[in-house]
Amino acid sequence: MSFLETINGLIIKNIDFANDELEAIVEDLAASISASSVAALNFQNAVKGENQESLEKGGKALIDLASDLGTAFSQLTPEQLEKFKSTVADIYENPDPVIDSAASSLFDASLDVVVKGQKLTAFVDSLEG
Repeated sequence: MSFLETINGLIIKNIDFANDELEAIVEDLAASISASSVAALNFQNAVKGENQESLEKGGKALIDLASDLGTAFSQLTPEQLEKFKSTVADIYENPDPVIDSAASSLFDASLDVVVKGQKLTAFVDSLEG
């Protein structure tokens, strides 16, 4: 277990809302943020060396794309989520399988954070109605 996963466990362990549904949504978001942090670190480690700056620019673009998709599609469906993930995996090709896999994981984890954030937003907004 990595330190980030341990920290995520600490956060989740200490979230205890009276509203169990809200608690589950927040815990799911926290786990997703932790997973995206691990994916980001894995990507950074994978691209060290030659062409590092260019590859890091590509990684940032993958994160930005996930964010932009969340802005364009305020309620991503599971079908849209899988379609975007598979399309980006097809587009982003790197001859190094470690970098290719790390980039795919980075985008997937970033998009998962967007979806979990959307879910939290929708739930909290529904409480105000």
